[in-house]
Amino acid sequence: MIKFKYSGCLGGLFLLLVCKLANGEEPTLGLNIGWEQNFQEYENSFLNSNLDVNSNINTIFVSPSLRWNNWTVSASLPWQQVDGEYFINHNYPNFSAVCSTIADLSTLHQQLLLNFGDLTEQQLQFCSQVTDGRSQSGEIASGLSDIELFANYYLPFFGGNWETSLGVGFKWDNGDEQVGLGTGTQDLFLEGSWYLEQRQFSLLAVLGYNQIVKNNTGFDYLDYGYTSLDLRLRLLSWLQPGVEYHFQQSNAGGYDDLDYVIGYLQLSNTKYWRGRLYYTDYLDQSGYPNQEYGGAVYWVF
Repeated sequence: MIKFKYSGCLGGLFLLLVCKLANGEEPTLGLNIGWEQNFQEYENSFLNSNLDVNSNINTIFVSPSLRWNNWTVSASLPWQQVDGEYFINHNYPNFSAVCSTIADLSTLHQQLLLNFGDLTEQQLQFCSQVTDGRSQSGEIASGLSDIELFANYYLPFFGGNWETSLGVGFKWDNGDEQVGLGTGTQDLFLEGSWYLEQRQFSLLAVLGYNQIVKNNTGFDYLDYGYTSLDLRLRLLSWLQPGVEYHFQQSNAGGYDDLDYVIGYLQLSNTKYWRGRLYYTDYLDQSGYPNQEYGGAVYWVF
């Protein structure tokens, strides 16, 4: 019943889209294609001796969109290749952190958690598959990650210098969670965003909530809220340095909330091309990379 209810919510959005198109309004099609490479480094002291301390994640994004009036509907289809037995998938870092924390425990500590009911055999086996499954294929995992669908409505009546939008999205569980390319859950998320631009500065604030509607992992995952702030300086027409702050409530009992900071350079020379260089600091949170950095290139059509 819950799954049907939330699927119906998204279905209502598409029904609204059909009605608008029937009224003769012309939509605009768009396509965003991107490639991102992400490097992660870990300390030997944290990891078990049989795990790599470095990883390399390549992601190709294909995101078609449909725009009309104040509405935008888009899909995200990410394909990933991961070289390294141990990594944090930055598409859903808290999910990865749960298994990374368990993998770091000694066999005795894991057995104590099993004895006291804080960990189940199913959970332990699942995390063992996540951390060890890549070694069966040359320590490289590749495939399509979880697909997302998102509908966004721009709110023109907010007024002032702010631009505001409200969106709803749904994430499938098609990615292979046993090799870390998916979460093993289907999620509905609601999201509001506020954008302000003053001279050379811009500020983007996002507030959202993630509802888990289906869970195939064996973990008792929790719904969670999240927020982010993005402050950017238009230094030159083609160069925009910025900083992001992200906060996410824990999605599993007994684990800390997650917050991290990203510093980046946004690059652009035409309206069709975008580039990005970034460095992520996880603020010394256990189980996360000591060094994480990368770059991305996007083409917008």
